[in-house]
Amino acid sequence: MQRGWSAETAYVVGLIATDGNLGRKKPVVTLVSKDLALLETARRCLGIGGRIARDRGAHRGQCHRLSWYDRPLYQWLRQIGLTPAKSLTLPPLDIPGDYFADFFRGCIDGDGSVVVYTDRYHAAIRDRYVYERLYLSIVSASYVFLECSAQPCGA
Repeated sequence: MQRGWSAETAYVVGLIATDGNLGRKKPVVTLVSKDLALLETARRCLGIGGRIARDRGAHRGQCHRLSWYDRPLYQWLRQIGLTPAKSLTLPPLDIPGDYFADFFRGCIDGDGSVVVYTDRYHAAIRDRYVYERLYLSIVSASYVFLECSAQPCGA
């Protein structure tokens, strides 16, 4: 399968960057999640037929694993900056600006969270100082990756 950028591919690259991994010895790509629908979406976005299985890792069957062997995809992911064992060393990825929003959405779905809450901290001062707040976070052990994930690098 020919690889190139699309909204769907950029989304899955975000998932892989935050919640997936590349095999060290074989061109295998893996995503693990508690959210079965998320893995099904990744499979559909890439048009792959990989099997989704229960993960027997630390979460004791609560997670699912999607692993597939795809040398062209693996090599393409390496070209844009992904590496095996990337947790601490993930560099800024080469994401085209047109697809950055889709990539960022994948990062949020992979290892991020969105919280909306009502901030009443200053309500005692004035009634209208009550605001709806949106809190977004992405988790990564690689500071360089997080620093560049705030906007397209080179922008």
